[in-house]
Amino acid sequence: PFSHLLYCVQNAREVNAGLLSPEKVGVRAVDEFTLQMDLCAPTGYFLRLLSCPALSAVPRQAIVAPAPRQTNWTDPGRIVTSGPFLLSEFRLRDRMVLTRNPHYIEAGLVTLEAVSYLLIPNETSCVNLYKSGYAHLTAGIALSPHLAPALQRKRDLRTSPSFGVWFPCFNTRRPPFDNVLLRYAVNMAIDKKAMADVFGFRRTAARTLVPPLDGYSPPESLVIKVDGEPYDVLKHDPQGARALLAKAGYPGGRDANGRRVQFDLLGPGSADVRLRCEILQQQLRSTLNIQANIATQEFQAFLERIFSGNYRGMTEYLDWGLYLDPNWFLSQFVTGASVNATGWSDANYDEMLAKANSALDQRSRMQMLSECERYLLSAMPFIPVFYDVWAYPQKPYVRGMLPNVMDVHSLKYAWIDTSWRPS
Repeated sequence: PFSHLLYCVQNAREVNAGLLSPEKVGVRAVDEFTLQMDLCAPTGYFLRLLSCPALSAVPRQAIVAPAPRQTNWTDPGRIVTSGPFLLSEFRLRDRMVLTRNPHYIEAGLVTLEAVSYLLIPNETSCVNLYKSGYAHLTAGIALSPHLAPALQRKRDLRTSPSFGVWFPCFNTRRPPFDNVLLRYAVNMAIDKKAMADVFGFRRTAARTLVPPLDGYSPPESLVIKVDGEPYDVLKHDPQGARALLAKAGYPGGRDANGRRVQFDLLGPGSADVRLRCEILQQQLRSTLNIQANIATQEFQAFLERIFSGNYRGMTEYLDWGLYLDPNWFLSQFVTGASVNATGWSDANYDEMLAKANSALDQRSRMQMLSECERYLLSAMPFIPVFYDVWAYPQKPYVRGMLPNVMDVHSLKYAWIDTSWRPS
């Protein structure tokens, strides 16, 4: 069902151009107030899925423009929205300005007249603008660990767990990581708590892929027997990691010809990514005596390379769910998924996940999803390292903008407390 809905989104242009009929897409407006969506099968997470912004309903007539098309349907003055604010200004790499929507159904609850988003990609510039008073909060940026000592004790720092996880991926279709025992060894060698502590802001070490979620119980251990010896491959166990490294055919980190194991560790070019890769590189060198050679690329080129499988070794990977359900992460590894950077696939896993997602009883579904994750972890196409957090400074007089796991803030309830004074 999720891939079916993505098919709907991806083919929106064809529908608007008349190349596909709405009936083939499975979404139709029954009347002015009702949207009908036809699914391929029962979908236990469907309502959560609808919270994903990409699936918001938009009016077809506002998108279709006479040819030749002069403006984009998302431009100010053209975009049609039904929320508490309207897009009144957009300047690329500068700012986006929203103004109060007088036609909103609950316009009386909206107190802000306008909101200006400063489109600043550099986190240091964002923090400096905040310190100068030019910005009221800096939500939406990832604060680097070098800022942690200066910000962690500030009273205006807002933190919240996020539905995000850092999980570097292996290319399981190329040596050396086509060997699952080597993948186990790497996972067991990493001191994940130490890495989480380096990046601060209350990040926590990860044993499994899906971040903590109410009602979901991930596998707490995964014991694999190799040559009759049990190994918990989810545990930080340097000694066990070295034993599995030898059983994988690389005793002391060297192959049969005595050459040290080397591979690429690929990532986009940013300071945060570089630091994560360097720590990973150092831990693998000191614990397993294997060498990760760090290589960085421009972000778009990086994505194209990893999703095509055109790399040898490991790739940096950090992801946040757009809807609050284990399926966001687990569905990335079904056969044919466009966002699978590992190359791993398994028909049995596909069937298990499809069966779990068709269960309408949520308790049963969560238990089945936990078994799916256990099966996925037994293949170890990635290493879950730490669960991410949202951390940003916010002026104390900004009200109605509370931290939350999805980092979603409704401007409808935001207001400025003009009576606030420093205590």
